[in-house]
Amino acid sequence: MHVRLEEDGRVLGSFNDTYLWGFLENFTPPEEMVYIIEELPGKVHFNRSNYKGKKLSYALLKENADGTVKLEKLGAFPIDEFPKINSVRSWDRKISTTGQKLVEFEKADIDKDGRYEIKMESGEWVGFDRNSAKLVVKKAK
Repeated sequence: MHVRLEEDGRVLGSFNDTYLWGFLENFTPPEEMVYIIEELPGKVHFNRSNYKGKKLSYALLKENADGTVKLEKLGAFPIDEFPKINSVRSWDRKISTTGQKLVEFEKADIDKDGRYEIKMESGEWVGFDRNSAKLVVKKAK
């Protein structure tokens, strides 16, 4: 994954063997945009025929003093599966990622705690739990 400045394409950060699934606001504290990533074990074929893993994490992009960015991993998803995708949308921020388009997750505040949960392939929902301070599988209230 490469993070580039949209104005001139300058690379602000490169994160080898990291796939960016998308981003979500109001998912976890802090209230910043959280990036859903998958760390891959080296070169993975486009069709994933040489890799069957589904381990996702969530992270923040933090700016360094020199203007570059670092990926600050916050934690892992509690289940090994991919999120359900609603649509693909263009990236419209100052910082751009490889590919110029990101997915929009199927999301809802299913437990009415004021934060989004993400629907996974199995139909289960994953969201932030204030008590344990990590992502958990959640049920609708």
